[in-house]
Amino acid sequence: MSNRSDPRTKNIGGILSNVANKFLLDGFFSVERTWRNVCAVRNVSDFKTVTSHRLLDEMEYEEVAPDGEIKHGTLGNETYSNRADTYGLMLSIDRRDVINDVL
Repeated sequence: MSNRSDPRTKNIGGILSNVANKFLLDGFFSVERTWRNVCAVRNVSDFKTVTSHRLLDEMEYEEVAPDGEIKHGTLGNETYSNRADTYGLMLSIDRRDVINDVL
């Protein structure tokens, strides 16, 4: 049974056009990668659960009251578990789609 007439399988002619590819690529590179400033990428060597710890604080500066009292900040921690897993997705493009492409 051929999937060529089923619109849910693939109808990517417009997206594969030269203009659309440049537009999508520009959009991808224009997004800030701010998450890298506050996160870390951690490698693991197997699929076992790993435990991570995060330092928490309440260390906001506060205006000093007229009586001169300076309030104390607090520190704490948070523990959480992660586990690596395997994800995948296969995409196949028929050679006729490649040959007939009008890029």
